[in-house]
Amino acid sequence: MPLKQPIYILCLFMLLPIVFIGQNKSNKGREFWLGYGHNVLFTQGNPVNSQELVLYLSAEQAANVTVTINATGFSQTVNIPANTVDFSVIIPKSGVHDARIQAEGLSTRGIHIVSDVPIVAYAHQYGLFSSGATMLMPVETYGYRYYSLNFTQVSNYPDSYSWFYIIASEDNTRLQITPSDSTEAGWEPNLTYTVNLNKGEMYNVFGKRQATIPVKI
Repeated sequence: MPLKQPIYILCLFMLLPIVFIGQNKSNKGREFWLGYGHNVLFTQGNPVNSQELVLYLSAEQAANVTVTINATGFSQTVNIPANTVDFSVIIPKSGVHDARIQAEGLSTRGIHIVSDVPIVAYAHQYGLFSSGATMLMPVETYGYRYYSLNFTQVSNYPDSYSWFYIIASEDNTRLQITPSDSTEAGWEPNLTYTVNLNKGEMYNVFGKRQATIPVKI
């Protein structure tokens, strides 16, 4: 059964626009979504919750960009001069605007980026000894079928997971998710599960832990 609405699933990439010639689509756009993906530093390290999630917003034209967090009152607007990159938006990780994904299942706190002119957007989450970044794709590039490529995590920390999340850009988005292995919340491999999302909501999937070793999904 096809998905009812296009969706976005996090993909990792490592500040130039990229154009997909065959699809006539680009990573430059006016609207983006992302989530605050899980990090072992949420609960581990000294101090705990020491990671940061920063947005890099690159504009060829002067741009007014507003970042909001769904289901919260968080809103930050930045004015970006032409041919510069803004990195002043740091996503909240505590308090009433906390956007972190901390468990498998539904999260209502999608992070929304809206610009008045086309921009390129990246997200960078980093800690003292680790770092990861993603190139964000604009809403108009979203599709209907994705594969999440994961691997077995081996870590000294108990809260290390392989994971992915899916975020909806429209209300009444219906997902069908088929994990290849067991998940932390009890989904079984090779069964298809249906999830309904509204705009700004996400569904997060964790690989199941086996002793201290989470499995790939």
